[in-house]
Amino acid sequence: MKNNKGFTLIELLVVVLIIGILAAIALPQYQKAVEKARAAELVTWIGNAKKAVDIYLLEKGGFPAEAVDDDVNLLTSGVLNLDLTTGLTCPDGGGVCYNKFFVYTARCNATMCIVGGGRMDNGDMENGLHSELVLRTNNGRTWTAGGAYFAGDKAGQASCEAFVAAFGGTCQGVTPGEGD
Repeated sequence: MKNNKGFTLIELLVVVLIIGILAAIALPQYQKAVEKARAAELVTWIGNAKKAVDIYLLEKGGFPAEAVDDDVNLLTSGVLNLDLTTGLTCPDGGGVCYNKFFVYTARCNATMCIVGGGRMDNGDMENGLHSELVLRTNNGRTWTAGGAYFAGDKAGQASCEAFVAAFGGTCQGVTPGEGD
């Protein structure tokens, strides 16, 4: 008498099919959770930059005196008492810093300060921008959401919705390349 142990081909196929179905259900939820986490990183950075600019404006009593003719890039000028550029690439003269997923800016001129950021792909600021999010202060006391735009995709929409939840305003879907 022969003792056959093991699984039949049909049983193995059923198990593989069940695993495939579970993976197909779980992957979109995982991607959504990753985008929410990335959006939270962006909102946290913008909030920290806003606080750093508030501290600067309180210490100095207003907007930078050297910004009469041009914007002062607060990220690379060294005027903020908080280093917001750790882990970022900040090219000279560009006014923005970036990492793999986001582009950031914090600048002032003689009449206002702007703090903002955006979601992008793999450091591609020209073609990969998914969202543009901006906070403005014109009086040094109150901040307003100057713009919250996304390029109609899930990556941009997640960061736009997180920004609006934290700072107010409304999300607007735009054609890539448009915005504030």
